[in-house]
This record gives sequence, C-alpha cells and structure tokens, in this order.
Amino acid sequence: MIIEHLAYRYRTPSEFVSWSSSLTFVLTHATRKQNSSRESNVQIVILDTHKLQMDRARQIQGRCAIYPAPELCRIFNVPNGGVTRHAGLIHEYLFHGRLDNNGCYEMIPFDRLIDKGLYEWFPELFSTEKRLWIRVRDLRNYLFSPGAETVSLEDIRMAKQLGTCFSKIFSLPMTMALMTMKKLPWRWESRTLPVIAQKLCSMTVPETYTDSHWEDQYAVYEEEGLLEVTQFRNIIRALITYYKQEGERALVAS
Repeated sequence: MIIEHLAYRYRTPSEFVSWSSSLTFVLTHATRKQNSSRESNVQIVILDTHKLQMDRARQIQGRCAIYPAPELCRIFNVPNGGVTRHAGLIHEYLFHGRLDNNGCYEMIPFDRLIDKGLYEWFPELFSTEKRLWIRVRDLRNYLFSPGAETVSLEDIRMAKQLGTCFSKIFSLPMTMALMTMKKLPWRWESRTLPVIAQKLCSMTVPETYTDSHWEDQYAVYEEEGLLEVTQFRNIIRALITYYKQEGERALVAS
C-alpha cells in the first residue's frame, strides 16, 4: 500500500493522506492538477503539527499518526529507488487515521490564491513538463541558484497579501512559506531577514511556534536540497528575535 500510494497508483485504495513540508511542491502540484489534469475544486490545506500533537495527547490518542515517508519506507523495506527514492521523499509525510479539526488545520480553495495574484507574482509555477518531480526539481534549482535576485519590498507585500487568504492564526506561517519560494540572494540572511521580520511583525505568531521547534531534521533537509524548509526556520527565528528585541526596547523605554 505504501508503494502504491507514493507512486500515485490509485488502483489500490490507500489509508494514507500525503502532506508536505515544502510549499514549493504543494503549489507546483496544485498548478499541475488544475492546468494539466484539468481538475476543479483544488484545495490548499495548512496543518499545525505541533497543535495536532497536543490534541492527540489530550483527546485523540491512538486515532491518528503522521509518519515521515522515508522513515516508513525504511521500516517496511520499501525499495530505495524510482518513485520511492527515499531522498526524493524527504518533504513528504504520510497521515494515517482520522483527522479532527480542532483548530489544527485550515483549507482554502486554490483559486483564492490565484485571484489574489499568485500567478502574476510567481509565474515560474507554470511548466510544460508533465512529470511532477522534475517540475519541482527544476524550480528549486532556479530558486536557489547562485547570484539570485534580491527579494524586494513588493515581494514581501505580495506574500502578505497571499498569506492573508488564510485566517489570522495561519496567515503568518503561509506568508513566511511564500517568502521562501522567491528567488533570493545566495548570502541573504544577514541583510534580508531583519527587513522581512520588520515587515511581518504586525502579524500574529501562533502560540505553538517557539525557538525550540526548529532543530530536528534541518541538517537532513539541507543535505537533500530542501532549502525552502531551512529558510522557513530562519525567517521564524528572525521574527522571534525581532519580537524579543522590540520587547526589550519597550521595557528600557518605560
């Protein structure tokens, strides 16, 4: 069942639902489904896994579980090659069980992002390549190539506009994830992160987002080229640092 699910072979009913830590993959997949496969009613869902874990501990222990796809492949000796190449699945998580929405996720129509200017802001999502993994690979190669353009204030404004398609609690995570998809300078953190943090500081940081949540797996993500995930961590860290510094300044001023 794991192999059939990961290979998009729907002849065998799957008990899994795939989730991804890569917005690059998700939006490329959504674009492909809507434009190449002519599917309607494509939805984008954002999930707060930390809140889900807390809910499971309090209320629904044993009714659902989320597994990193490469780890599940290793446990069940799934061949490491082709569509089940473990490194290529580093962004994917397999959800098994019933997901009750106790505020841990939100779903919006993909068309809402399009209406707010997603394709005008990010035309690179379009491709004539039919194979999804190649489309995502080529897009990442473009986004993280040396000598990339510096992110602009207009990029930040557009990311906020798209992020606010979601409710208040999820708008900041989506905005930050969108920022990691823009073509950024090779050495961008010291110059750009403080600017991004200052522009996003009016948005609500979810209570489950703390500095302690951004250590696990990131060396693996960087090794496998999933740089948008590590950049998401860098942006949230910069924002938390900015809040702390502003709070300290406010205390000194008072």
